[in-house]
Amino acid sequence: MDEFNQLLAELESEEEEVRSSAAQALGSANDVRAIEPLIKALGDEDDDVRESIAWALGEFGGEAVEPLVQLLDKGIVTRLPKDDLLEMSWYPQDVRSSIVEALANTKDKNAVEPLIKILKDDGPFTVYNRKGNELMVCEDNWEAPASAARRLGYIGDERAIEPLAEVLGSDDRDMRVNAACSLGLMGDARGIQTLVTEFKAAQKNDESHMNRCKYLLDQIPPKDVGSGLEKLELYDDAEEWYNSASMLEKAADMRRKKADMGAAKISQKIVHGDEVTKTEIKDSVLNRSTVGGGGSSKMQELKELKEMFDSDFISEEEMEKMKKEILK
Repeated sequence: MDEFNQLLAELESEEEEVRSSAAQALGSANDVRAIEPLIKALGDEDDDVRESIAWALGEFGGEAVEPLVQLLDKGIVTRLPKDDLLEMSWYPQDVRSSIVEALANTKDKNAVEPLIKILKDDGPFTVYNRKGNELMVCEDNWEAPASAARRLGYIGDERAIEPLAEVLGSDDRDMRVNAACSLGLMGDARGIQTLVTEFKAAQKNDESHMNRCKYLLDQIPPKDVGSGLEKLELYDDAEEWYNSASMLEKAADMRRKKADMGAAKISQKIVHGDEVTKTEIKDSVLNRSTVGGGGSSKMQELKELKEMFDSDFISEEEMEKMKKEILK
């Protein structure tokens, strides 16, 4: 038996690790003869094995798209008997999701429209055995659309942007955050805003969802997350994010923007004759002293501080305290 046929035999092994290794080897070999048997094996009952098969099929790129779409149109195929299926209500959903994952892994442009179709409404699907006999019909299907929402961003095709944006209004939070991550990967600030909003809301009483949102935000390049936050004028969040990613210069830029905004508000109040409190003036000066400027900047801040003292806005004690803040 040659190596290829040996791997096909191992794909039917009773041991999960053997099946998984065989799938990975077939994907690496990139022999198109493996596409059909790998698709047939996508009904494996083990999650890790299906993940390996989905990865392997992705390695064939566009050549695997049509047969995977045909399988999605048909339903799913399993080697399990019907009695086992009735005791594993989760199984058909997971297999359907693995087919979507395999299709997305191809990163082929021809996979985009089928994935958008799944995203919008996958509907009921039929489960067949390997002989082609119908075993059951699954009426509910929520995992495949969520998987499509999560995976479309990795292909990065603009056709998916508006369909994904529509999902941001879904009542299903898994759909929302998955679509938001895909949009974020494609540089759409709406996705980042949704993830940040979900993350902040979950901090109060939902650690699991908070961690999920943080994980999805981490999938997006830090500079894109920061840029998205800037577009939304969420400068506090942008500064925190840049600091967490060790992008210190960008974090300093955010502090400058916040300081400039504070100074602009004070100037506007003065122009309109509004009352300006000592706290607002002190905050404006101190904010500008923490943006990472050099000596000339500090000299300017000290000069402004002296003018505030001379104008009786602050006491000598307050001036000395603020001076220490600027010089430290």
